[in-house]
Amino acid sequence: MGTVTSMDQARALLEARKILQASIPPGAVIWKRRIRYEWQTGFRRPVLVALLTNLDLRVTDERTGNLIVQGPAWVAPSR
Repeated sequence: MGTVTSMDQARALLEARKILQASIPPGAVIWKRRIRYEWQTGFRRPVLVALLTNLDLRVTDERTGNLIVQGPAWVAPSR
């Protein structure tokens, strides 16, 4: 991750966040992908992976629509 070192950078980051927040409606999905084949992942059946606006990843069973798991998309690196 980058480090903000000046007030100008902080203001630019604040404005960029406002623009991003205004362009994506609440509850929307930022990105999603269907994984249909077992050889692509360790899943045994087709799944839908979605990145939510709160930066959580949601994995749902594509056939039944049941939620498999939802959690943070990025984990802080260990030091």
